[in-house]
Amino acid sequence: MDLRELDLNLLVTFAALMREASVTEAGRKLGVSQPAISYALAKLRRTFGDPLFVRVRSRMQPTARAQALGTSVARVVDLINAEVLQKQAFDPAGAIRTLSLCMSDVGEANFVSPLLREIIANNPGVDLRVQSVPAGDIMDAMAAGSIDLAVGYYPDLKGQSVLDEKLFESGFVCVARRGNPYVRDRLTLRRFAAAPHVALRSGARTQGFIERDLRSAGIQPRARVTVQHFMSLIDILPKTDLIAVVPLESAQLLARAVALEIRPLPYRSSRFAVKEYWHRRYHRDPANQWIRAEIKRLLQRPESRGASDG
Repeated sequence: MDLRELDLNLLVTFAALMREASVTEAGRKLGVSQPAISYALAKLRRTFGDPLFVRVRSRMQPTARAQALGTSVARVVDLINAEVLQKQAFDPAGAIRTLSLCMSDVGEANFVSPLLREIIANNPGVDLRVQSVPAGDIMDAMAAGSIDLAVGYYPDLKGQSVLDEKLFESGFVCVARRGNPYVRDRLTLRRFAAAPHVALRSGARTQGFIERDLRSAGIQPRARVTVQHFMSLIDILPKTDLIAVVPLESAQLLARAVALEIRPLPYRSSRFAVKEYWHRRYHRDPANQWIRAEIKRLLQRPESRGASDG
């Protein structure tokens, strides 16, 4: 017999008849009519070339062929019910799973700590892997499952294959050492323009906002130092009178590490949304749904918001 010729629903009927030894009772347990069970039994007999069940007094007794099939058919039906038809679930407390997140270096510095406290500590089988992936490769990595989520500002992640959810909105501020004469009392437009600047050229997508806002405000500050890595500011700013423009969450990260002042910018600046992104292929994956919900819960807390410099 070719498996393609077998209606698997017939195996369910067979298993019910083996258990109940009654066409009426089998129909009741399966929620179908007695004629429907009789019709299925007729198809079973044709399929296997055997009566399978014969009436002895008031019971339907299995033939030798049915008895030989009974254990195997019951095992197949139970397996399909338990592992194929049951709704997939994810138990983080008992799961053995590595969660892969894509973030910038600043995002990693801010986000990983609350994730460790809230997720990893409570779920001993869950490991966390954070990676920085070139923007052009993130979509393919999410489609392949090597990245579960991207978290930050990733405007290039769009289209029918990617889904996203806003976590919070951020903007830009000025950061400088405490006592910096250019930011004393308040930061004026004149002081901002006159101050020596640190320019960050890290490839972060938010950098374009800063440059566009400066052009719109008609300001061309002098960059005395240009650096590639955000964390360089931790060493530069406290020892000089230089100032820098960074996303608010980035400034808060710096201020937790060294004694710095955070000042509002003296011109109108852009705002942008920090989101979590995932591939449509994993939209209904329970593990993906769980980590999305956890990240949303954690990062929407004011004290847990991390850097938005995606």
